[in-house]
Amino acid sequence: MQASISPYGAETFDRNLFYAIDYIAGYPSSDAIPDDLRAVIGKVAAISLLNAIGRGLMSGFSSSSLSMDGVSESFSSTQSATSAYYGADIKEYKDDIENYISANKLKFGHITMGAL
Repeated sequence: MQASISPYGAETFDRNLFYAIDYIAGYPSSDAIPDDLRAVIGKVAAISLLNAIGRGLMSGFSSSSLSMDGVSESFSSTQSATSAYYGADIKEYKDDIENYISANKLKFGHITMGAL
């Protein structure tokens, strides 16, 4: 797609103030998505799944113990808003995503254009 932009009142400006903008949006197929972007997409999906699984897997469970003939076994789990099941994995994935975005924000983000 091409477009040209003319300054307002073109007769008062030089004719060299036209810009031709040519761009392609998206990828022709999912096979063309770069591996690093594909990994970040997978981490975003994994965060959603780990959040849902972590809430359902251990919800309402704090501790359990079993004792029989002098042999005992116990298990306890503490969850909070900041310390959830799979919380360490979720935090690591979020940090990876933030680092990727900050390193590649100009590659996939808005175009910065200026003129003197």
